[in-house]
Amino acid sequence: MSVPSKWWMLIGLLTPGVAAALDLTEAVEAGLANHPAVAGAQAGEKVALADRAAAGKAMRPILRTEAGVQLWAQKQVLNLGGSSGNVALPPPTTPYENVVAGLVGSLGQPTTVRELVTANVRVQVIQPLTDLWRISVASDIAEEEVGSARLQTASARRQVSAGVAEAYLRVIQAKSLAATADAGVKALLAREETAKALVEGGLMSHTDQLKIEVARRAAEQDVLAATNAMATARAALGMAMGRPLPEDAPIDEVEPSWAAEPVPPLNAAFEQAVTNDPALLRSEVQVRQADSAVDIARSARLPTVNLIGQYEHIEGSQLQQANSLFVGANLSWNVFEWGASGDRLDAAAARTHAARTQVTARQQQLRFTVEKAWLDHRTAVGQVSVAEAALVPAAAYAEDQRARLDASRATVSDVIDAEVALTQAQARLEAARSERLIALVKLRQAQGLPLVEGNR
Repeated sequence: MSVPSKWWMLIGLLTPGVAAALDLTEAVEAGLANHPAVAGAQAGEKVALADRAAAGKAMRPILRTEAGVQLWAQKQVLNLGGSSGNVALPPPTTPYENVVAGLVGSLGQPTTVRELVTANVRVQVIQPLTDLWRISVASDIAEEEVGSARLQTASARRQVSAGVAEAYLRVIQAKSLAATADAGVKALLAREETAKALVEGGLMSHTDQLKIEVARRAAEQDVLAATNAMATARAALGMAMGRPLPEDAPIDEVEPSWAAEPVPPLNAAFEQAVTNDPALLRSEVQVRQADSAVDIARSARLPTVNLIGQYEHIEGSQLQQANSLFVGANLSWNVFEWGASGDRLDAAAARTHAARTQVTARQQQLRFTVEKAWLDHRTAVGQVSVAEAALVPAAAYAEDQRARLDASRATVSDVIDAEVALTQAQARLEAARSERLIALVKLRQAQGLPLVEGNR
């Protein structure tokens, strides 16, 4: 069970100079927290959630307001009486004629019907009717996009986890190979010290001592190369984790618990991959989205009807009603657009076909990926068995040659060859064990199985 990082910090404060070993779980969690691929996928998920919320709200009525102020060059004046302002009528003789005469007289005076400054405020409430179905389909597409974005996040997390796990195991592999090379140098150093004593006692020639020294120098070169490989592996792990790995940070070499789990047959592994693969699931989501887009393109040929309610207030104009209110419906229909709607429908159908081919392509790619990972793991297991079997005679042969040299029945070259062969056998075994774990990481990644508890 992994100890949280905050507890490691507390342990470091209580025990100065003691650095906590980094285990696989902590390394993967650091990668998931810091890697830009995961952060980018999570940002895409937030975008999809916001788009889904906006698509769902499009079914509700829209409240729209407009306001304007106009400054005119001059007032608009109405004068029905002509330039003199008088209308030539006979004198009124009846009460009715008196009323008409008064009205005509008032109209003969100049009247301002529009001021220099006018203003208006309009408020509309628009409720889509025929578009409700299309909006509903678009909302379903947005819902599918949320699922697709979450699958993209899962895919990014899986790739980052596998990358960190492989880099982590490469560090352990490089460390083991460096330790094996160093042990080989120490063995040759011990043999060299013995040779010096034998040369001083006249029991070994100086030439044989030089042969041992040459072999030791060559082994030291191997140590330098292994040390450089280990430093490079640690740098790669730091990059995969998204943060530098301190030079003195120890690495926990305990095998993960899943290393002992049985590997299923190839067909069963492929079935797991089909169920868990985010890329395949995303391709299937894209097929459903493309099908919905075809329905939307087909419905675009139909008329659009909206309910509209409007209130308007106007200031500065005498010819228009100061306050007006109406409720009605609006219909719009693109009766003829040169076949553009049909072209859009053809394009949507073509995208649906392309999405379906992507599903088939992903299934084929996934089968190859799982099969290759499964075969690589089987080969790695076989290589471990062969390396373990080869180590037994290599150790026995080296021990036999040392004894023969002590009894003066073997040459120094024979012992050196045996020591080098033993070191190489040990290195091959360490490398094979690490490659088996790395192959298992890739197989579990292909199957969609977690590499650390709680992360997929």
